[in-house]
Amino acid sequence: MSYLNSTPGLPPEAEGSPPAKDRLEFRSCTEQIGQQFRELFERQSFIDGYLNRQTQAERNAIESIRRKNEERAKRKENDVVGELACKIIGAESVKEGQTRGRQWGEGLKRARAQLVSEGVPVVIGDLTSTIPFDRWQENTQAEAREESKEEMDTATSGLENARRQHELWLRNTASQFLGRLAEVSFQESLNNWGDAPALDDSIQHSGLIHFVEYRSDSEKDRLHKVPEAFSPDGFAQYTGRLMELVNEPQSESVKEALRLRGNGKERLLIMTQDNQYISAFREAASDPWRIITHIPDMQDKQWEKTKATMKDAEKQAKYYNKLEGEITEMPLQD
Repeated sequence: MSYLNSTPGLPPEAEGSPPAKDRLEFRSCTEQIGQQFRELFERQSFIDGYLNRQTQAERNAIESIRRKNEERAKRKENDVVGELACKIIGAESVKEGQTRGRQWGEGLKRARAQLVSEGVPVVIGDLTSTIPFDRWQENTQAEAREESKEEMDTATSGLENARRQHELWLRNTASQFLGRLAEVSFQESLNNWGDAPALDDSIQHSGLIHFVEYRSDSEKDRLHKVPEAFSPDGFAQYTGRLMELVNEPQSESVKEALRLRGNGKERLLIMTQDNQYISAFREAASDPWRIITHIPDMQDKQWEKTKATMKDAEKQAKYYNKLEGEITEMPLQD
């Protein structure tokens, strides 16, 4: 599915654009990020995952009807098995048979085995015929589905309509994101993020991963859900909120922060008073911090484990953004 026709670049003379000597590199960065956005928004696995997340209520309604159909068919099956079990052990009713404990259990086993081997007697008018047990089960399940057909048709139509609406909204949102790449202010928001492994382990723009891609995965969406609207403005607000903490790691809203250096590279770890975790990284102390991870609700135990890992070069050896060599703790701000 193609949502977009072109990847906008940065106009050479856009207000606030970088000096001419840096403009080519700046444009290349913009186009690279734009391509990542385009590829994600057109990836079928992302589209399907996002739509599934947005239509969870409608899909749950359909699943509920299916479960009720299965339960209805199972009750009929249990009735037939129970009726035959009563005859086998000489009980007047299922209720009486259930009081016989082990004998009742044995009767149920024998009844089911007999139905499987001999079939199920079915009365049609004045005639009684026997059909194989597996075919009888299929017929019973079909009858249950027929009883709920109108309810299922309504629920299925509701899901289809919801998917169409969310797909149209996603298409429009994708166009808005790529359209904003031409704005220097939006590019600055993007530039506050580093790179990190995406869901498929490819290295992508971390802001794109956290704010967009994770919405297509049930576990990641739960872990990384944020209050900002899913829009370019929402992304800019989200980025600004995190960068305030990165730039002021000693503010009152920060519970604990740690700056680590290894082989010239640096990592900043922040835990806020409301248990938000932010990790930023830079290749050298002279570089700006770039966000690579945000978890809106990290438990204290996980925070302690994370700190221990980031202080140990061996434990983070497989990380994409990793500190190497001897890792030392540095003052939060120079």
